Amino acid sequence: MKTKLVLCELLRERKRQHKKFGQQNHDFPIFLAILQEEIGEASKTWLHANFEKVEHKEILMEELRNELVQIAAVAVQMIEAHDRRN
Repeated sequence: MKTKLVLCELLRERKRQHKKFGQQNHDFPIFLAILQEEIGEASKTWLHANFEKVEHKEILMEELRNELVQIAAVAVQMIEAHDRRN
């Protein structure tokens, strides 16, 4: 059941990205750079929550989760673009 909820959330994020940016048909290196930027944001959030003195770690963990959903949505977008080309 939890997987279905996560996948629904991923679909909502994918739709949000499509509404904001439209259909993306970047070459693989560009998509990879976008994906790496998202991974960098997740890494920064995790490091901040775990290695700095913070009062509300749970808020940062929620931000991390949101970043992970965005990473997954970008990966789905990459697959969609790949399938359109092939």
